[in-house]
Amino acid sequence: MGLRVGFVTLAIVAIGIAGCAGCSRSHATAPAMPVNETKSATATVTVKSVLSVTVAPRVPIIATGGTVAFTASIQGVPLAQAKGVTWNVQERGGGTVDSTGHYTAPQAPGTYHVVATSVADGAKSDRAAVVTGLVDPSRVTRWQPGIPGGIPSRTTICATIHASDFGHGATDSTQAVQKAIDDCPPNQVVVLSEGSFLWNSTVRLDKGITVRGAGGGKTVIHGNNTRYMLIGPSGPPSNAIFTTLVAHTKLAADAKKGTSTLTVSDASSYSVGDLAVVSQKDDSTILPPPSNGTDFLLWIDPDGSRHSNGQVVTVTAVSGNTLTIDGVLHSDYRMANAAVLGRAPAVVRQAGVEGIRFVQPEIAMIVTFCDQCWITGSETDTSGGDTSWWLSRRGEMHGNYIHNSKTLNPGGAGYGLTLCAYTSDTLVENNIVYFFNKPFLFRASGGGNVVAYNYIDGAQDGASPYWMEPDIDSHNLWSHMELVEGNLTGSIGLINTWGGAGTFTYFRNRVLGQHQDPKLINTQYANQAAFTLNAGMGAYSNLLGNVVGLPGLKVTGGAEAGKPAYYENVSEKDVSNPPLTAAGYSATQMIVMFRLGNGSQPGAYASFDVNETPYPSVPKIAPTVLRHGNFDYVTNSVKTDPSVKIPTLPPSLYLVEKPSFFGDGTWPWVEASGTTKQFTLPAKTAFDALKKQ
Repeated sequence: MGLRVGFVTLAIVAIGIAGCAGCSRSHATAPAMPVNETKSATATVTVKSVLSVTVAPRVPIIATGGTVAFTASIQGVPLAQAKGVTWNVQERGGGTVDSTGHYTAPQAPGTYHVVATSVADGAKSDRAAVVTGLVDPSRVTRWQPGIPGGIPSRTTICATIHASDFGHGATDSTQAVQKAIDDCPPNQVVVLSEGSFLWNSTVRLDKGITVRGAGGGKTVIHGNNTRYMLIGPSGPPSNAIFTTLVAHTKLAADAKKGTSTLTVSDASSYSVGDLAVVSQKDDSTILPPPSNGTDFLLWIDPDGSRHSNGQVVTVTAVSGNTLTIDGVLHSDYRMANAAVLGRAPAVVRQAGVEGIRFVQPEIAMIVTFCDQCWITGSETDTSGGDTSWWLSRRGEMHGNYIHNSKTLNPGGAGYGLTLCAYTSDTLVENNIVYFFNKPFLFRASGGGNVVAYNYIDGAQDGASPYWMEPDIDSHNLWSHMELVEGNLTGSIGLINTWGGAGTFTYFRNRVLGQHQDPKLINTQYANQAAFTLNAGMGAYSNLLGNVVGLPGLKVTGGAEAGKPAYYENVSEKDVSNPPLTAAGYSATQMIVMFRLGNGSQPGAYASFDVNETPYPSVPKIAPTVLRHGNFDYVTNSVKTDPSVKIPTLPPSLYLVEKPSFFGDGTWPWVEASGTTKQFTLPAKTAFDALKKQ
């Protein structure tokens, strides 16, 4: 397997993002890839097949005294030689584990490690981190995103397309590239050389191969088409997903969050490997949007009933009418809510794009009906939305530079990176996303996704330049059970313009509360906040261990220019620290660390928690949000919640070990309770180096 290649942060060649020739995650810390100043920054490391152990789940979050059933898989040797594993708990008093991997946590809250050691080779082991006493387990899910075992390392090249054969972009190379993809056997690589390529038609990557550029911005795609690449068997749905999916079958029994089985009325049309969507009708606890204009993102019944709550699953076993799925369900799915399963008409598995730069078109890449697909080491610099994932799961994005939309108005054209339409269990890690109307957006996503260790910044509204858009945001219904960890960003929000969402976890992020780009800092003066969770958005969310604000932060324009930042805005007239007395719209012109429960429609800025009037069943935000261990630069303190019993926050909620792309850097890089609040984020270091080019 290849070592993951992240950003090249020294002696950056051209754009400076390395291609990823078979990136993969390593459970143990791996050294950063060396930089070669004169050659391509793409590297392949071939490792001999050796025995390895992998423990699952990786980071379960449970109650004190709770239990977890661990499994250990052994790779690299024939099954007859594997001989199984032995289990133990690393910490004294950290609970017990039996010979089958069944673990029981102690009553003392903390983070404990369960270790599986190979019987055949005692030097080979793996461990999981068990977190107890952090939050009620109903508020979180099991985050185990991305491709199991990491991105495949592919070295067999089926075709190489040379830019020089097409005059370095003088003539269209689309047909040649498409033919190379069509003719390439599974698990092999189509290589695009250094140089410029003209694509005036869309290239379809509809099989499990890799399309690999030279990395470092050296392979450049330009053209006049609106979409450069479609990854998957088709493009995104143009109508309600109900009409796209096939083999509809209702659930014959309720399915519980955290479990891995679905009992349906008729499983005869389902097979191992199928990609499917499980969803259910909305109930009165979900805030509806003001119109049906975004129904194409959701399953809509013929009678008009929305299925906002859903996720993409992969079938791993079929027994009668019971389906076993990979991973876990991120919600309860109830017969009373007409829970239903629909199968993707086709699926593409393990397709990858590596080390390519896309410029000029409206959209760089769209991923649809993809299982375990990836985009790494690539750059997009396009006129509108850049990359979106639809109806997919276990995708990965690493080491990409997604930046500088030419369209900054609301409406969907200026979105940088989006997870759409039930996409689940996808990992967005160690990327730069910069200067869009909405740099990163959850759009009716399906839970279990992790957005971590990215630099995401520069959101702006071209139609209303004074308005501060969140950099990490959510639109549409019902994005849920998502983890946002370790990012550096100006603002995080859940905006209710297109309906409600909830149960997010924001962990160890550095959130400034103000955009620092010179083009924005003196322009944006309204809606400035580190966290904005609108009414109907973010109920039962967890804000844990974040560092928010900046020393001496002040409003830079508008009626409140010069006013200092405030701690919170959770009602029409807060008694805050210091007191916030501005009401209604004027309150949104104050900088706050936490704005929880406000409306987002004109005339509704003072309508905190809209359930007070038209939607009485929609949960309120401020009373249900858990804030613990966050440091803010208004009160210069860390505030705690007595319900959290764990003495020290764990390093991560999805990683057991320090990720390799941190190299020798400090991890976790955000430490709200420490003397030093933040260290160095690799993605920001890479961005700063890029700006010097």
